[in-house]
Amino acid sequence: MKRSTAWAPLFRKSGVAVALGLLAGSAVAAQVAVAPKGQSTDRIIVKYRDSGVTSLQAASASGATAKATVAAERQSRIQSAVGRFGGNARFLRHGGMGTQVWKLDKRMPVGQVASMAAEMAKGDTSIEYAEPDRILRIMAANPNDARWSDQWDLQNSVAGVNAPAAWDLSTGSGVVVAVLDTGYRPHVDLAANIVGGYDMINDAETGNDGNGRDSDARDTGDAVVAEECGVGEEASDSSWHGTHVAGTIAAVTHNGIGVAGLAYNAKVLPVRVLGKCGGYTSDIADGMIWASGGSVAGLPANPNPARVINMSLGGPGACDATSQNAINAARARGTVVVVAAGNESQDARNSNPANCAGVVTVAAYGKTGARAYYSNFGTVVDLSGPVAR
Repeated sequence: MKRSTAWAPLFRKSGVAVALGLLAGSAVAAQVAVAPKGQSTDRIIVKYRDSGVTSLQAASASGATAKATVAAERQSRIQSAVGRFGGNARFLRHGGMGTQVWKLDKRMPVGQVASMAAEMAKGDTSIEYAEPDRILRIMAANPNDARWSDQWDLQNSVAGVNAPAAWDLSTGSGVVVAVLDTGYRPHVDLAANIVGGYDMINDAETGNDGNGRDSDARDTGDAVVAEECGVGEEASDSSWHGTHVAGTIAAVTHNGIGVAGLAYNAKVLPVRVLGKCGGYTSDIADGMIWASGGSVAGLPANPNPARVINMSLGGPGACDATSQNAINAARARGTVVVVAAGNESQDARNSNPANCAGVVTVAAYGKTGARAYYSNFGTVVDLSGPVAR
């Protein structure tokens, strides 16, 4: 279950996992995840090979008409494919890297939506790919900070990361770490290291803030009542997960309060992609593109491109094309993408984005150095980090 009801996770290491640390240019992550009991979605991501209109047509006097005709034909084919499954679809928005997001009239099992997407691609050769817009969930000299004594994972030189010795080499100065998560709270032990940010959640209900995308990345809470996220899903309090992750990375240190951040001179770029019941793949992918300095339709340029992206989130299934393309684009801009291995105590090959190519996949171990009982494992894991629980 999601944990905590206030900002306390930044100060309380037990019960919540360490998410990411950045020292001397390298990243380490571990986390606690909430695994959905069943997958469903009400969105489909469609990527066309091209606009369907030649450059000559677009530049002609009838260019607008030609574009409208292509759009109408494509919508008709999409609706025809969806209709064969007893549903309806409408265009929702353009996404990063030329994708489109289509909204279904009801939520359906991901397997059924995948079949629907396959039917779309089968009936329209101009489609490069179509896939479900899956919903992912959250996966957590010595300083004088009040809770430093609790942070064995930073102090211990055997099972921990031995942060004091590493701080002689680097404290993260000049590095921007994008935290793609639930957003942040203006916490006294964190606020000074927050720089910019964006709320990437397109859906007001998921965002729990009464609007869509905007420049306010503050966390408005993700508490839910029983079965709000699906049949059999339990009620949970707000996790404030993004604040805890950001604090683990860059809590203000040597200030006599709270905890020490592992990279306390780094800056955190909060990108809000998770809200009530999780977050859509399309929003997370746009978050990666924007955070790394890429262009996303309708969004202002990011003045603080991230050197590292941390994503302590995930879900079951193979890596999808939309996420992989966003990861590739971020890496091409020089950004390191660090992701959670997952917390289902299974092979991480079965968890995405842990199984995507080009990411740094991080598992968790405990105080004895043994694998945390919940942590995923396997050949796709690149690193394992200590978790103070």
